[in-house]
Amino acid sequence: MKSKVYILTGEKQSGKSTLLEHWVKSNPNVQGFITLDQIDGIRYIINLASNIIIPYGSKKHDASAIAIGNWYLNKAGFQVGIDIITNYDIKRGGVLIIDEIGNLEMKGEGYSGALLGLMKKLNSIESEMTMLLVVRSSLVDEVIDYYDIQNATVISKEELNLVSF
Repeated sequence: MKSKVYILTGEKQSGKSTLLEHWVKSNPNVQGFITLDQIDGIRYIINLASNIIIPYGSKKHDASAIAIGNWYLNKAGFQVGIDIITNYDIKRGGVLIIDEIGNLEMKGEGYSGALLGLMKKLNSIESEMTMLLVVRSSLVDEVIDYYDIQNATVISKEELNLVSF
């Protein structure tokens, strides 16, 4: 069976990650990571396999962090996501969530290298894995082309619960 790739899309700050946070609670066999902005002004990355939550960035200037818009994201947070993508066993099946692929990845930074490697593997072997990528509406076509995603299914937040994983 060939792997499946879904792209959950919506506008910036439209609740995609928050929806996923609730969705994973009722869906077993999910791995990957979600990034959430909290009211304390901190962005967190959640490792879905271990439930470990790590501060990922803030809006407070940090010269050692990667500046994205008005956020300063720390390299340790990126490394968590990179490690999850790199170490994922695609033969195991299940659902891998990557939240999110954005402008940084389209410049070859962030999770880009790890995701390119994973997509190369997926396009070359049979796997029962399902990947769910979170991507802003404005970047969907660019992400599909850049990562050579074959047979992607693009879904909205409203369609998430209608998809059988």
